[in-house]
Amino acid sequence: DLAGPLLAALFRMLFRKLTKDVYRHLQKCVETGKPFNLNTAVKSNTITNGLKYSLATGNWGDQKKAMQAKAGVSQVLNRYTFASTLSHLRRCNTPIGRDGKIAKPRQLHNTHWGMVCPAQTPDGQACGAVSNLALMAYISVGSPSAPIVEFLLGWGMGKLEEFSSQMMRGTKGVFRDPCAVMCTPSCPQLVHRRHFAPSMMQLSECVDRPHMMSTEIKMTEVVAEEQADTSATVKANTGMNTHTWTHCEIHPSMILGICASIIPFPDHNQ
Repeated sequence: DLAGPLLAALFRMLFRKLTKDVYRHLQKCVETGKPFNLNTAVKSNTITNGLKYSLATGNWGDQKKAMQAKAGVSQVLNRYTFASTLSHLRRCNTPIGRDGKIAKPRQLHNTHWGMVCPAQTPDGQACGAVSNLALMAYISVGSPSAPIVEFLLGWGMGKLEEFSSQMMRGTKGVFRDPCAVMCTPSCPQLVHRRHFAPSMMQLSECVDRPHMMSTEIKMTEVVAEEQADTSATVKANTGMNTHTWTHCEIHPSMILGICASIIPFPDHNQ
């Protein structure tokens, strides 16, 4: 879970608690016949105290339900050195039990290439459960979905309300967040046309990293889910056939994290 969705979920819970308090105060005023005053009904410290409690203690949730809240969500930022601060900001924590001896969740998966540092992980119980992002990896922020709908409509897609029940036979639905908004008669053409989408359109909360295109000299972003559909080479020679691969790595050292990349001669034995 990222910081944005966690703060949004916490604010949603506190705002729902605030509306319930206003409802109880309004119901009490109706039963007793007293005039309703919004200034006394709204407790201004409900949201502020809830956010301060979660950020100070790390227990993410309601203060009265501390047993059900997530522990250790917020941590004190490491300020020993500048490199340790950057490394702490790019740390990933896998929510698994630290006491067990299960090795599979701790091992580095092959889809983590270029996304997670293969060397930087703590010793002991947290080995493999705590990792760091690679140098070029970053979390995408996301973009509005309205330009994507306009882009698809320009390629001949039709809106869902324009199709009758007979016209929808043999067509495939196109979903957006997660509602069906359009229909298309040809899925392969739609999958092929996604490469022509503007580069500013991106999904939120996805791990992206830049690549070099094999056809022309330009940078492109590859999402973690798209990495399985692309063929990348680490070091492109001049005599290699470009038809066998689609993307090229910027440099092999970009798979390392911040602290692992500052080690002198990391590719040599100790």
